[in-house]
Amino acid sequence: MKRTLFFMLLSAWLSAPAAWAYDFDIDGIYYNITSSDEKTVEVTYYLYDKYSGDVIIPATVTNEGIEYRVTAIGNSAFSWCYDLTSVTIGNNVTTISDESFMECTDLEKFKGKFTSSDNRCLIVNDRLVAFAQSGLSEYTIPEGVTTIGDWAFGGCRGLTSVTIPNSVTTIGERAFVACENLTSVTIPESVTSIGYYAFRGCTGLAEFKGKFAVDNCCLIVNGTLKAFASNSGLSEYTIPDEVQVIGESAFYGCTGLSEVTIPESVTTIHEGAFDGCTGLTEVTIGKNVQTIGESAFYGCTGLSEVTIPESVTTIGDDAFRNCSGLTSVTIGKNVQTIGESAFYDCTGLSEITIPESVTTIGDEAFRDCSGLTSVTIGKNVQTIGKMAFLYCTGLKKVYISDLAAWCRIDFKKGGSNPLYYAHNLYENNTLVTDLKIPNDITKIYPCAFYGCTSLISVTIPEGVISIGDWAFYCCTGLTLVTAYNPTPVNIDESVFYNVDCSNCTLYVATESVELYKAVTWWKEFGTVSPIDESSAITEIRQDNADGHITVYNLQGVPVLETDDAANLKTLQNGAYIVNGKKMIIAR
Repeated sequence: MKRTLFFMLLSAWLSAPAAWAYDFDIDGIYYNITSSDEKTVEVTYYLYDKYSGDVIIPATVTNEGIEYRVTAIGNSAFSWCYDLTSVTIGNNVTTISDESFMECTDLEKFKGKFTSSDNRCLIVNDRLVAFAQSGLSEYTIPEGVTTIGDWAFGGCRGLTSVTIPNSVTTIGERAFVACENLTSVTIPESVTSIGYYAFRGCTGLAEFKGKFAVDNCCLIVNGTLKAFASNSGLSEYTIPDEVQVIGESAFYGCTGLSEVTIPESVTTIHEGAFDGCTGLTEVTIGKNVQTIGESAFYGCTGLSEVTIPESVTTIGDDAFRNCSGLTSVTIGKNVQTIGESAFYDCTGLSEITIPESVTTIGDEAFRDCSGLTSVTIGKNVQTIGKMAFLYCTGLKKVYISDLAAWCRIDFKKGGSNPLYYAHNLYENNTLVTDLKIPNDITKIYPCAFYGCTSLISVTIPEGVISIGDWAFYCCTGLTLVTAYNPTPVNIDESVFYNVDCSNCTLYVATESVELYKAVTWWKEFGTVSPIDESSAITEIRQDNADGHITVYNLQGVPVLETDDAANLKTLQNGAYIVNGKKMIIAR
């Protein structure tokens, strides 16, 4: 999903109060009752693009015999009314919401209350809340305006020049968003604050001048880089040392930038900071950045390598989503959270290492990374979100260093476990075929070995009292399971789903054989046999000091070579062939 201006505006519209609802309509105008006691209403909408032509908002309306005063124009009341040409504001209106007239591309004039002398603006208490954009390429904001309201000039694509008077102190959020043909902006000395996204999508901007302007290409307000001139002509830029924060969408859509250096002064890269910078091929992230915000590098398809410094603790949702050119990512060793969809659709990645600092991998974090062939999961990961590795169809190997830690990961769904595609689990670079669940594990989490076809045998210690759904789903290589709990753990069909249990042997304690044979799903095993307690090793003695000992698992793979029988103590519980004889270790 590409984050375009349209979807941003649409989201704001859909979140507006009373969206798609109204209390009554009179003469084609829709109203919501704001106070039954005071008998007041606001103008609202039924569907966008509903109003057209010349609209007159009356001072009062009567519905079902009750007269109401029209005191407000609600959020998005006239937004996206492309055929609206003029609006007359009634005398009882006291409030006009920001965003009320977004994208009214044919709006030529306002009349009535709050109208500027040129009939182009609505100004409420010195706040410019709406602008009639049709037919204008240049505009001078009236003297006396102190605040340019949120979205006031949003989507005025015909504007090439706007003059801001010295009376203005505040430029609101998204005030000039998507003014695509605006080429130059001069900020007067009177301005003290600029809202987020104020110049987002102004793709024609070549320069900033006046207060807060630095290098003629960016606005820096109290240490925050608010905006960068998309059409500045610069291909390389080093952010000034005075910057501590890169603001929301500051470099949005700067397709001409190829290299950016973020200095050590920067601690935060905010939401969408470099969103859509498709020409960006190289970014150096300063070593004091702590947070990489949501969508910070969304759609930077030209990036090939990224090193996330050790100072970073959070990689935000969608941070590198759709960075399809990425072939290498180094994640700093202090990152704790990888956000939802953080690397979604990074199809160029071939391998990724999750450091031991990471505890949470969000939903869809690596979804559609079809080029991934291997992933290393740090031992402190506690949660892997839904579909985190969905459609990572190229995966062949999953590397871990701590099997017990792996058993404790909370996989939210099958698509969250990379084994679903990789099939092969490696512990300390050794392929796990004979899985021995560590003795300190009491619960095997759902989906823990989902799709791990390399498994041939599984040994489950006595302490395990819970096995989650889908834990051994599609482990089609399984031929032997040993369960040491004398009481069968309650499982459902999904635990060994798509495993041919009829051709598997289940070993259990002698006294539990009949019990396992009678319990649902355990009884599906073709053979349920007792663990031969008479051959179980309960004490290890060095009876032959000079004899060489070779230990094999039941698949004939050597697991231990030693001249010292005492080393047999290092073996976990399970079935082995020791110097040609079958032995069961059951402590």
